[in-house]
Amino acid sequence: AAAVGLDEAGAAAALAALGLEGQGGTLEEKKAVLICETLKKSLAENTEERLIFGAGHSRKLKEMWGIEHCYAMPLTEELAAQGDAGTPYVLQYPSSAQARTYETLAGTVVQEVAKLKYGNKGTPVISTLEEDGKVYVTINGDEERVGARELRARCRCAACVEEFTGKQIVRLEDINENVKPLEIQGLGNYAVSISWSDGHKSLYPYKSFVKSFENTKKSPFSKTRMMPDLD
Repeated sequence: AAAVGLDEAGAAAALAALGLEGQGGTLEEKKAVLICETLKKSLAENTEERLIFGAGHSRKLKEMWGIEHCYAMPLTEELAAQGDAGTPYVLQYPSSAQARTYETLAGTVVQEVAKLKYGNKGTPVISTLEEDGKVYVTINGDEERVGARELRARCRCAACVEEFTGKQIVRLEDINENVKPLEIQGLGNYAVSISWSDGHKSLYPYKSFVKSFENTKKSPFSKTRMMPDLD
C-alpha cells in the first residue's frame, strides 16, 4: 500500500533497497514491481493459508451474479513460478490439487459451450419494445413484463450495491421515470447485460429472472404482468 503513494525518486530508491535497481520503466511499472515483491516477501514470511478476498467470496459471487461454476485454488510458489515461466502447471504437477481443479474447470467449459451450441432449455429470452420501453421476459413460451424503472433500480453492480454487505444503494426514487433500455445483450449462459438511457449499464443473472418468473406464475392473475423484485 505504501508503494502507491511514492513519486519517481521514492520508487527508484525503494527498488534499489530491494536490490532491484533499474526494474520497471514508468512510475506505475515501478510501483507494480514493488507491490509484487512486497507481496512475495509477505507470503514467504507467512506460510499459513489466507483468503485474499475474504471468507465466503465465492458464495457471494454465485449469489450476486448467478454464476453456477466458481473455483478456487491456493496460489503456491510453484504455481506462480510455472506461470512466470509459461509452463503449464498441470503438466509439471499432474497429480496436484490444482491440476484436478483445472481439469474440473476444463470439463465445465465443455459443458457450457455445448449448452450454447445446442440450446439451453429454460434460459430466459430478454427483449424490449421501443414503443413502450418495457422489458419482456420469455421462458419456455410464457411471457412476463418488467417495468424498466423497477428493473434499473434492481441493478446489482458495484455502483448500485455495497460490495461486502450486498445492500442496495440505488433506490427506485433515484431512477428517472422515463428510463428505458437501449441495448440488451446475452452473456453466455448466466446473465444478460442491459444498457440504459441514463448512461448506466447493468448485469442481471438469468437465475434472478427465473426465480421471479416462478414466483409470479403462482399468482392467479393475467399472463402478462409486472414481475416482483429480482432478489
